[in-house]
Amino acid sequence: MVPFILKKLRSDLNSGGGQSSSFSTQLSDATSSSKSQGHYNLSKTVILWRVTFVVFLLAVAGALGYLGWFFVTKAEDETVNELYKSMVDRALLESKRIAENKLHGTATMAKVVGYASPDADTWPNVAVRGYYEIAASVVPTSIVGGMSFAPLVMPGEEQASFEKMAYEHYAQVFPNTTAGVSSFGKGIWVKHSSIDTPDNRYHDTLGSQISAQQRKPQTLDDERARFHATGQSVDATYECSVIRAKIASSHPNDDHPMMRCVSISDMVPPKDPTNPKGPGAFVSTAIYPANNKTVLTGFIFAKMNWNEVLDNVFPAHVNGIDCVIKTYYSVHTYEVVNGTGIYKGEGDKHDINYEESLVWDQLLDPETMSQNSVPYTILFYRNEKFGKQFRTQSPLIATIGAVAIIIFTSSLFFLYDHFVRREVMEKKDLLEAKRQFVRFVSHEVRTPLNSVCMGLMLLQEEVAAEALTKKKDEESEKKVLKESNNNNNKVDEHKVEEVENELVDGDKKDEDESNMNGQKEAQHETSDTASGAGWVELAQEVQTNAQSAVDVLNDLLNYDKIESGTLMLELTVVRIWELIESTVREFALPAATKKVALDLVLPRDNDDEESPLVLCKEALDQKVVGDAVRITQVLRNLVSNALKFTPEGNKIVVTAKWLKADSTTTSSNSRRNNNKKNKQEGLERSFQLKNNQLVSASASGHVEVTVKDTGAGMTRDQLSRLFGQGVQFNVNELQAGSGSGLGLYIAKGIVEQHEGSLVASSEGLGKGTCFSMRVPLFCIPETTEHASSDDGAGSSSNNRSRSSSGSSSGSREDEGLRVLVVDDSSSNRKLLCRLLTNRGHRCDECENGRIAVDTIKESIARDSSRPYYDLVLLDYEMPVMNGPMAAKEIRESGCDVCVVGITGNMMAEDVKFFTSCGATVVLPKPFKMTALDEVIVEYNIGRAR
Repeated sequence: MVPFILKKLRSDLNSGGGQSSSFSTQLSDATSSSKSQGHYNLSKTVILWRVTFVVFLLAVAGALGYLGWFFVTKAEDETVNELYKSMVDRALLESKRIAENKLHGTATMAKVVGYASPDADTWPNVAVRGYYEIAASVVPTSIVGGMSFAPLVMPGEEQASFEKMAYEHYAQVFPNTTAGVSSFGKGIWVKHSSIDTPDNRYHDTLGSQISAQQRKPQTLDDERARFHATGQSVDATYECSVIRAKIASSHPNDDHPMMRCVSISDMVPPKDPTNPKGPGAFVSTAIYPANNKTVLTGFIFAKMNWNEVLDNVFPAHVNGIDCVIKTYYSVHTYEVVNGTGIYKGEGDKHDINYEESLVWDQLLDPETMSQNSVPYTILFYRNEKFGKQFRTQSPLIATIGAVAIIIFTSSLFFLYDHFVRREVMEKKDLLEAKRQFVRFVSHEVRTPLNSVCMGLMLLQEEVAAEALTKKKDEESEKKVLKESNNNNNKVDEHKVEEVENELVDGDKKDEDESNMNGQKEAQHETSDTASGAGWVELAQEVQTNAQSAVDVLNDLLNYDKIESGTLMLELTVVRIWELIESTVREFALPAATKKVALDLVLPRDNDDEESPLVLCKEALDQKVVGDAVRITQVLRNLVSNALKFTPEGNKIVVTAKWLKADSTTTSSNSRRNNNKKNKQEGLERSFQLKNNQLVSASASGHVEVTVKDTGAGMTRDQLSRLFGQGVQFNVNELQAGSGSGLGLYIAKGIVEQHEGSLVASSEGLGKGTCFSMRVPLFCIPETTEHASSDDGAGSSSNNRSRSSSGSSSGSREDEGLRVLVVDDSSSNRKLLCRLLTNRGHRCDECENGRIAVDTIKESIARDSSRPYYDLVLLDYEMPVMNGPMAAKEIRESGCDVCVVGITGNMMAEDVKFFTSCGATVVLPKPFKMTALDEVIVEYNIGRAR
């Protein structure tokens, strides 16, 4: 039977040889493609971040440039505003002074006339000798338009007498002229467009009015007294004179100054709107004779042009200031151009964007005017031209400077970043090359070992099954023979006696022949038994050596994970005592082969003198919350190292202790009460298990596992360097050149991730070494643990023992799963299907992912109520469609079957990618049935059927 099995395995391996070669090529291409895709994604991400960073720098440069421009512009604006305020304040004072001076000139001429004709009785027939000369002297400092003398004349005889005196005066002062002569002849005249004469004048002898004026002064001078606004000014002056007379008569003895009766009319627009002088106003000042200062006898009339108040009030280089002069009834605007006020037009024409620049005041002091005189207000505004003339290039320079600084700094940064990035990329390429090398070696070693290990596993199972079947057959034959002999117990004594006599002589001969046949059968049976046991032992040794190669690969992978910080723990509630016992038991055969005694000491009852004073039943409730696979890895490393360095005939002792949080010793009678007290006093912590369940537990101390050997030992210097990367001592002498030097480094990292510690001690060379591992314990009673771990979490060792027993018995006939095996290697498919069939499962085969997806879809089409297959075993790298893509399409089709990925690519990113595509769990090559049994138990596969 055994030779037949070997021939079968050899034929299976040979038939898959060609596919293995093409598979290696495909793996290389897929790995290269994955690497290129990873580099592409990385480059795309880096480029995106760099573009974002450049945009950010540009935004910062723009922001700084804008801020520089903003603050410098703001500073300039503040300077311009201060300059404007200073100029306008000065101009306002100067304009008011000019306006007051102009009115002061008319008051001066009124006083001169009053003193020239001091008696009121002589009025209106008065003439001031030298009036024109005096006025010519006053005008330059007053109203440039000139001043007129207008006596107050009553109609009738006074008018005739005044006209006669006036024309005699004109003849003396202006000989050979026609001054005061109209188309109707000599006399006081009124001009209006409705008068049908050549000059639109008629002789006024009644003091009548055609215009809106209430009172009209009578003069023989030219038309200066004929302005439309004359009556407004005259009325105000006349009313002021009446009030002045009343005040003087009511307070005759008061020595206070008399009221100043000077009035100004509303603005009169220019006849030509383009006239740069703009509008004017009519000024009337009352004349009082020196001897009677309460009697109004005449007026001094003048026309004031408002552009005169803006002359020389601004520096000659100033532009861009709007000056608005307004009354209750009129508004006119001037603009300062080169320091001079130029008429801009009627109405308020200032720039509304500069409302905040308003500076205003009363142009004429009301205290110096008649009560009913028209008040004037002057307002100054900035416009765009004012700011431009004081603008500089400083904001632009500040903006360019800020942007240039950012660009220069960024250039230095990018230059520095370029060299740093180049160095980083070189290191990254080196690291990536190392990772690709590890990935390649892992796949190229795991894939062929997968067939070898499955073949050895199948060999062991079938040899054991054959021996068991043969044993059962022999027992069955013996039972049948015994029953047959019992049925023939009634024989005739006589016949028996005759037969006995006849056979007496032949007894010895038959007995001799029977003894010879029995010896031959016994020898044949012993030979078969020894041969079967030998094959099993040989297969175990080969499998152990294959596992050693896998362990080296695992060390490389775990080292990479620890270095990159990607070693993740899959937390479960671990029955630590069972895990320790089952792990140490795995090394029983290698220890026996090397003739090394391997002892295990666990917490026992108090009646066991060799055990610590810890109750075994109490210790069973103390569990570790951690990764059972990783803890097992650490224990295996410690025990295998001890076995490796311990010479033949020596001893290894593995001791597991419970170091309680408190040092009190409990009696058996108070055990339950103290256990509850310890749980309450312990630190309560919560953990999220890998199945997303939440478990809360109280800290109860630590489990300490010591592995003590009597091997080579170490010096202090060696102990200080023991847990470093790649550290090995006397490799050729002690390890026969084997080992990676990474095991203890990885083990320490795993223990520290469990919040524990791993230390080593030795008394010196040749005196052995003791390794001590401590991991936190938590009190989780069996009921709590079962409630939180119904899916099998935390009981991996239990599962493993159950699976092992299940494997040896070779049946899961009560669960009989339908399994789809997907692998492009025919040898892998055949071996795996045979292993599964031996356990009572029904298997179908597919050689690539595309066929597997089509098969799944066909099964769904036949019955969409539930998946036809309970389990899909899916290889990673395959032609046509690989495992991850197949898993993705299976999930997209709506199938929730448990997909178990099987791959030699056990890099973290490969496993993550596989699971992200839909794989329920990923198992490594070489494939182990115990691992699959744990998955079946954990995910309750097939139990619902």
